[in-house]
Amino acid sequence: MTIIRIVCIRIFTMLAVVLFAAAVKAEERSLYQRLGGHDAIAAVSDEFIARLAADDQEKRFFIGFSNDSKLRIRQHLVDLVCKSTGGPCVYTGRDMKTAHAGARITKADWDRSLKIFCEVLNKFKVPDKEQELAALLIPLEKDIVEKATCASHARRHRRLRAATGRRAGTARRALRAGPQWQAQKSA
Repeated sequence: MTIIRIVCIRIFTMLAVVLFAAAVKAEERSLYQRLGGHDAIAAVSDEFIARLAADDQEKRFFIGFSNDSKLRIRQHLVDLVCKSTGGPCVYTGRDMKTAHAGARITKADWDRSLKIFCEVLNKFKVPDKEQELAALLIPLEKDIVEKATCASHARRHRRLRAATGRRAGTARRALRAGPQWQAQKSA
C-alpha cells in the first residue's frame, strides 16, 4: 500500500504542477493574443487608416499614393502592430525616422493621430488593460514628428531658389502663379 500511495502522490503532484503551469501560461498571454490576433489588429488598422484619411487635419498625408501604395502602407502598419504586441508577424518596412522623413508631421498632427487611434480602440471596445497598445506608439514620436528648425526653413528656401532661380518669396509667388507668370517676368 505504501508504494501505491507514493505513486499516487507523485502522479497527483506532477498533475498539479502541469495544471498550475498551464494556468500561469494562460495568464501570461501576449498582448497580440489578448487583442484577438491578426484579424482584430487588421480591423483596427483599417479603421485607423480610414479615419486618418478622412480627417481634415491628417488627410494631407494620404494624397498622392496609388492604391497599391496604400495597401502596402496598411500591411506595414498591421505587421508593425502585430510584431510590437508579441505576434508572429515580421515587419519589413523602413524604420520610422526614414519612413516619415520629409512628411512635415508636427506635434499637433501627432497628437491628433493618437486621439483618433484611441477613438478607434474605443469603437472596437478594446478593454482598458489592452489599451497599452496606445502606449507602444508613444516612443515613436521622436522618430516621426519633425522638429521645425531654422536649418529646415533654410533648406526649404534653398530648394525654392534652386527650382526657380529666384528668392524664396518671389519663388513661392512664381510657383503659385504658374508658367504664365514666369513668361511675363522674363519678357
